[in-house]
Amino acid sequence: MDNTSKNKSNSSLIVACIFSALAFCASLIITWFFFVRVVPREHERTIELGAYYELSDDPGEYLTGLKVFRSGAVVDTHDVNIFVPGEYTVKVFYKGKTIEYPVSVADTKAPTVEFRSDYTDDIILYNGLDEDGYGVFEIGIARTIGDMFDYIYDESGELEAFLYCGGKELSSAKIYPGDSFKGESVEEQLRRIEDSCVKREGRFVLDELKYYNLTIEVRDGSGNTLSKDFTVKAVDTIAPNIMTHSVPEYHYVATNQPYSADEIALYISDNSNFYTAAFIVGDETVSKITFDKTGPQKVTIVASDESGNEATCDATVMVDEAPIFIAASDKDIKVGSDYDLLDHIVAVDNTDGNVTDTIVVDDGGFDPYTPGLYEVKYTATDSHNLSTTVICNLNVGDEGYGDYYLSEKEISLLCDYDYFEYEPLSKNDYEAACDLVEPTLVNLIHRIGVGGYSAGSGFIYRIDEDYTYIVTCVHVIEDLEDPIELMFCDSKATTINIDVPFYLEKSDINEIAMLRIDTCLIPAETLVELREIYCDENIYRELKIGQNIIAYSGHWINKNPMIRSATILNLKARFCDDATSCVKATHNVEAGMSGTAVFDEKGRLVGVVEGYMALWDNSIGNYSYSDYYLRIDGLEDFYRRMEKIQ
Repeated sequence: MDNTSKNKSNSSLIVACIFSALAFCASLIITWFFFVRVVPREHERTIELGAYYELSDDPGEYLTGLKVFRSGAVVDTHDVNIFVPGEYTVKVFYKGKTIEYPVSVADTKAPTVEFRSDYTDDIILYNGLDEDGYGVFEIGIARTIGDMFDYIYDESGELEAFLYCGGKELSSAKIYPGDSFKGESVEEQLRRIEDSCVKREGRFVLDELKYYNLTIEVRDGSGNTLSKDFTVKAVDTIAPNIMTHSVPEYHYVATNQPYSADEIALYISDNSNFYTAAFIVGDETVSKITFDKTGPQKVTIVASDESGNEATCDATVMVDEAPIFIAASDKDIKVGSDYDLLDHIVAVDNTDGNVTDTIVVDDGGFDPYTPGLYEVKYTATDSHNLSTTVICNLNVGDEGYGDYYLSEKEISLLCDYDYFEYEPLSKNDYEAACDLVEPTLVNLIHRIGVGGYSAGSGFIYRIDEDYTYIVTCVHVIEDLEDPIELMFCDSKATTINIDVPFYLEKSDINEIAMLRIDTCLIPAETLVELREIYCDENIYRELKIGQNIIAYSGHWINKNPMIRSATILNLKARFCDDATSCVKATHNVEAGMSGTAVFDEKGRLVGVVEGYMALWDNSIGNYSYSDYYLRIDGLEDFYRRMEKIQ
């Protein structure tokens, strides 16, 4: 090999060595620069809200170089709240320097939602799938948006859910899935959030039997949304609900009035808001039922909806009579009269007796000064809230109706319902006792010449459908001649004329007399004001010496009644040797009071005014005056004997 060739070979080797050295040096530089050198990384990151696992405290995430060379670096992430959107800074401390890295926390993910695919609870939200694969929802049942999710979560902790039907909002609700939790695995966190999830109601109802195209949209606070379109079929599979009164006594119905099933039941409802209800009677179905006897009655109610669902229910109702009106009829009213719409209108009830004070009048514009035909409605209500309404046509014109008399049936009803009776007072009350007794009082008058008369008093013992029985004294009747005026203590001091002979009986043991007149002879407006006196023959067991009693005569001849107080002196006195026992009291009666009632301050009959006797008293050398009131012993037997005589 010549020298020239050797020189070329050596030159190539040198060049190769130089290049190799340069390459080695370059690789060392590159290795140092990229793998060994410790410098800040380019680090501007966006972290998903709540994704705490994306925020690292490893220095290798922020500094380059081998771990051994950056072992002294410390990462501080305390400034970053991964659960609150915003701009934060991560600090890295290395060899006395502080390196800051910007970090953004933002919500960029749509909510996590799992929709329920097969769900049934107490309100029957979802009934599975039909044969075409559509979800079947129960019609008319209120449900909530929150109940349509199996699982729902978003790191923001607050969501809004919207339900649309045909493009229109059907319902909406705010849903608070709960707070996020630190220091747990993702699986633990999701399980805890699911357990604490609060579903706020956004109620909606599918109220038609048809298919619905629905869209659910879930939106978080950052505007991220998730939506789902689906079609459901609204069906009705639930029978009507029939609720009856748990205590029958709370719900009374009236005899002889037709009732529908809705009126008997507490309520009937159906989720379709449409049903028909009736009664099952034997093998038949009837729309209405009428009760013909009182007391508890059992019925069976059946209700069906438009989808063919049917329910039956047994119910017990309490049946009672509604109030009955007396003397409510059409009348001719003389124009310009002072006709009272409640004049002699009476209502009685088998439970409450007299319920006249419950009558409510709809006068239909009645005006007694303007001729015309007026429709007047009267409504009476008893304590069971049963009402009766009657309509009377009142014709205001040139003719008046005159005296009106009750029929035998009407009088009989008043007697059956104890209309003419009153209850005595529970405690002594002078004024109230006089008010109770006053409607029982009568005057018996015989006119003599011009302005002259003879008169006595009496009281009503009993009123029945045939007769009115009046108690007085024998000497009162014997002194009266034909004709006799019988004057009642009603509001108008009504007088009727009776001719002798009327039926009269006299007591066998004292001077008590009893006469009777036909009840139908008493005008209606007077009769409905009259009362029977309260009489208990055992009252003498309670009366005491020194007790106050009252003698009351409605003596209308003098325009004013005579009311006299007295004090009992003796309960078994005699005013002469052959007289029966009497009630002796302080003298305080006047002429005309003979035959009237004497009663205690509770309104109970004590005796009958016989008159008064002036007896010579040797101890004072003068006459002493005492009243002797006939005792009522045996008065009931006396009445029974008269009652049997036709």
